[in-house]
Amino acid sequence: MNKGKKYQILLVEDNPDDVFLMQYTFQKLDVNVDIKIVNNGKSALDYLNLSVKNKSVLPDLIILDINLPRLNGLEVLRSIKSNPDTMAISTIIFTSSNLSNDMDYSYGNGADLYLLKPNNIEELKETMKYVVDGYLYRINVPALVK
Repeated sequence: MNKGKKYQILLVEDNPDDVFLMQYTFQKLDVNVDIKIVNNGKSALDYLNLSVKNKSVLPDLIILDINLPRLNGLEVLRSIKSNPDTMAISTIIFTSSNLSNDMDYSYGNGADLYLLKPNNIEELKETMKYVVDGYLYRINVPALVK
């Protein structure tokens, strides 16, 4: 665990309220992160492809909504996990979709975790603390039950 390191997160989310809540939550958790925000699936892949091309720092974690304009999150996930340059990036689906088909597809295409967006800020903080500990700090954490 390296809490002094500045972690890079790519947040792929088109809802400005959800973006604000995520930024607020990471600030409240006092996590040293740089959050790059893109609001559609095409921009997410463009950002990753440009980072690879320029040999820039790739994100440590991708938080990906499913319901996105231009290219949905499931297509983005499939592209990330089929590219040798990006397939190792931890990718978490963070969505309001509770469809079992979406969940099955996500795990079948390499998602590290599938999380439903919580209903309140306290649940969001608890969920993101789990994500930070398990996917940034790499602490063994108990399963998150929702």
